[in-house]
Amino acid sequence: MGRDKAFLPFGDGDLVHFVYERCKGVFAQTFLCFKNAQPHIGIPTISESQGINPTHAQDKALFSPLYGIVCAFKEIESAYIAFVSVDTPFVEPKSLYALYEKVRDSHTNGGYIVQIDEVGVAVREHFLLSVWHKNTLDSLTHAIRTQNFRVRNLVKELGFITYAVCDGDLDYNLNTQQDYQCALRHLENLNALNPDSKS
Repeated sequence: MGRDKAFLPFGDGDLVHFVYERCKGVFAQTFLCFKNAQPHIGIPTISESQGINPTHAQDKALFSPLYGIVCAFKEIESAYIAFVSVDTPFVEPKSLYALYEKVRDSHTNGGYIVQIDEVGVAVREHFLLSVWHKNTLDSLTHAIRTQNFRVRNLVKELGFITYAVCDGDLDYNLNTQQDYQCALRHLENLNALNPDSKS
């Protein structure tokens, strides 16, 4: 993207506030996990930089979502933590909660959202729209230590379950400037359809 995605203008503010406002209240606590402290944004945060050990593997880990998941478990006293990446702004909070219930009720290590089309065919696996159990912490730490940073590999290895969602809004995964511009247009369309309730 060429800059920090979190602070791209989006809606009435920026992307990170947009995602936070959508997701807060789904669970007992909502935090934003950043590489470095962000005291000026007015939202509860977890700073990954506080958990850094000066090793080559952990320096590389800073660029992996796995490190953020580890830091979250070290900061939050909870059996389960749900994660949303800032670049999937239109995730439905109710889908995230339904995933959590499915993971909790099946007593598994975790789960993630799979986007399906109208006929039930999987079109995308969203490994970072996920719920993790705290008993995955050793596996997360080992993956970082061995520099196996692919989230896909770890969730498959841990036997994560999936939650299927037929939701075209999950197509908006912001990885490029073109993705970002498409998401802005989609947000305008949503707001035009429902002006009383800004998305």
